[in-house]
Amino acid sequence: MIKEILPLLILIPALFFPLSVHSKETSLHFIHFNDLYQLHTGPRSNGLPGIKQAIDIIKKEKNNAIASFGGDLFPSYVDLLTLSCPKTIEFFNQLSLDFAVFGNHEFDEGTSPLVECLKKSKHTWLAGNIKDSKNRDLFKKKYVIKEISGIKVGFFSVLTKDTKDLSNSEDLSFEDETSFAERTVKALKNKGAQFIVAYTHQEVREDVLLARSVPDINLILGGHDHTAVIKEIGSTLVVKAGVDGEYIGLVTANLKKKEKKVSFSHWESSLVSTKKFSPDKDLHEKMNQYLVNNKGKLYDTILTIMDSFDTLSSLVRFKESRFASFIADTFRDYYQADIAMINGGAIRGNKKYSSPVSISKAMISQELPFVNRVILTKIKGKNLKSLFKSIFNEYIHKENPMFPHLSGLTLEYKKNKELIEIQSIKMMNGEKIQPEKDYTFALTDYLFNGGDNFPAQYLSAASSKKEPLIISEVVLHYIKKQSQDKISLPPLGRHKH
Repeated sequence: MIKEILPLLILIPALFFPLSVHSKETSLHFIHFNDLYQLHTGPRSNGLPGIKQAIDIIKKEKNNAIASFGGDLFPSYVDLLTLSCPKTIEFFNQLSLDFAVFGNHEFDEGTSPLVECLKKSKHTWLAGNIKDSKNRDLFKKKYVIKEISGIKVGFFSVLTKDTKDLSNSEDLSFEDETSFAERTVKALKNKGAQFIVAYTHQEVREDVLLARSVPDINLILGGHDHTAVIKEIGSTLVVKAGVDGEYIGLVTANLKKKEKKVSFSHWESSLVSTKKFSPDKDLHEKMNQYLVNNKGKLYDTILTIMDSFDTLSSLVRFKESRFASFIADTFRDYYQADIAMINGGAIRGNKKYSSPVSISKAMISQELPFVNRVILTKIKGKNLKSLFKSIFNEYIHKENPMFPHLSGLTLEYKKNKELIEIQSIKMMNGEKIQPEKDYTFALTDYLFNGGDNFPAQYLSAASSKKEPLIISEVVLHYIKKQSQDKISLPPLGRHKH
């Protein structure tokens, strides 16, 4: 959602890592990615096959390169097919990884199933600040020291303590991130570590705090908040590689070594699109075969809508739609937000449906094809009128206007010559808008970042412990929660004019 990328060094195309220009220097090379849910290739990423190809190419060129994964592998998808944990690990084992760390989503289905599943993993999982009341082997490895190019490098991990609230992590507790890091760095240095890497799964602001609190950490390779970042905090470099394999983070630490003393020289760092790497042929074919063998599941009925409706562009871009209101309701439900909105242009099926309508994953994908994520923002009550006035009067007269489909609000307005006059805004329960109240507002990151010239200046980011999902995943999440397999769409009436 937010990308904070400092000026990057130009990559040498053949190697992707720049070569050191100081002959007396020793270089350590790191390859990192994080938060990988969609394993298959897509419009923004070459997925797991692209990541595998990148790691293999770079490790062939740099035989001392360290490859790592920064957490959140589950739930995994190939296209819209949800993978079982064993199938995910089967694909993930194809990567030549040195380290993997846990994210909060690893524990979504509970601790015991994860422990059983990861018995088949070929990788080294660092457990960091995770404390296991059952003392299982999976969570015992807290840190590792490896000698690379004659330098002792210490590796450890930190997982946000919010995992206790974000997942189903029974039998586990999580030590304070900074306290654990301070103690672990001290232990690593006492054992001779000359360079220290922290793999973190927490928000950027927490990485910044960690770098400032424990300055002996040389490199932080992170994940969790889906942010693409290269940022120096004092002498510590922080790198995060976004989400779903959009980037891999490449870092070279150039060090000067004189006898047993090691001193830092300079960083070389880049975020590189996995689209620059052709997908690994074997892994790509295995995923395609899995998709062919299981594609029938995409067309299984997961919900029945007992109403006729249509998603014609001539409707959803110009006027209120019951189906679009339903999608907005799923946004609001996911975050338990006060208000939610989806723009009509996000709905692309352009079809008519006769009742009863069988809803499948394939249908949801066709209607909501964009990979924009649903996020939580906030808006002052007094700014709601300005927001919608701006939407209507600046954009609704376009050939393909951005009609705002709402949940949580009702709008009353009238057309006055060529302008739309907002007459009243109320909550759906009839409550009046409180001018100074901050209302939570769920919408896509596309709109929040100003897509379609959306007037995002009236919004600000809101914190949430919920993971931002893409539009189709939010809808599927809502459907999965339903106790009934048949529903009716919400009635019209959120727009009154």
